[in-house]
Amino acid sequence: MILLRKNLSLINRLNYPNIKRCIGSQTILFSKDKTDLNDKKFDFALANTNLPVLVKPTIFQKFKETFGFQGNLRYPQPVLTMSSLRLYLCIQYQVDYDKFFQKCEYEDVMYNFCLINFLHVWLVSVALMQYGQSGLFVRKLLHKNMWKDIETREKKLNSPMNKENKMKAYTHLNDIFRAFLFGFDEGLLSDDTVLAGAVWRHLLEMRDLKDHAILGELVEYIRKNVHHLEKINDVDILKNGIVSFVGLDQKELDHMKVRLKILEKIKQKENE
Repeated sequence: MILLRKNLSLINRLNYPNIKRCIGSQTILFSKDKTDLNDKKFDFALANTNLPVLVKPTIFQKFKETFGFQGNLRYPQPVLTMSSLRLYLCIQYQVDYDKFFQKCEYEDVMYNFCLINFLHVWLVSVALMQYGQSGLFVRKLLHKNMWKDIETREKKLNSPMNKENKMKAYTHLNDIFRAFLFGFDEGLLSDDTVLAGAVWRHLLEMRDLKDHAILGELVEYIRKNVHHLEKINDVDILKNGIVSFVGLDQKELDHMKVRLKILEKIKQKENE
């Protein structure tokens, strides 16, 4: 769909090591000159040449970003920062966690809540990466918001963890989240069989399933939401921080019809 890699060592030895091209929710080193694409010495194939190319920022650009200047971003940093928070709130307000717990036969524990969160943060991350440097900036903040929320929820548990156990738990969760990103990116760029494998490994944790139809339902859920999120315009995603999700039992959703309701909920939360 986007980029097929056969030999990472060849890609890493390209003449333009500061150029990155988006793949799913991640990035990869890529050549700056498109004439190199037809050169047989590079052992990879490009299926879509319209993807945004990310150029590694210079020291001066990093300096401007550190001090809050807009730089090469589409919108000012405060706007993108607020957008990242709203995107995370969109996940919390729209995802039917109870239905996911029922479908996936989860126990009612916080760990399983994190797995559902990881899935939807990944979905939004995929949509963000089509907007280049601005999308990458918002994606980083979205991930930070997710970890802050998990930490806040952990503190409210009846038996919060001590520092040692907390460090082990967060390290384990971080490893799982990274595996989520790579596993689901691979599934997204492959066929439904590979994506179903990612669902079984990372979301269902390789359990023996009573009803294997759940794999098909979750694969369909992921595919239709990736397609749905890609159609939302950059103003809503980057500037307003408003996204919507097609439900498990829905075939499609008109984003423009539900965005006002979502925005009202978010504004109520911001005014609290």
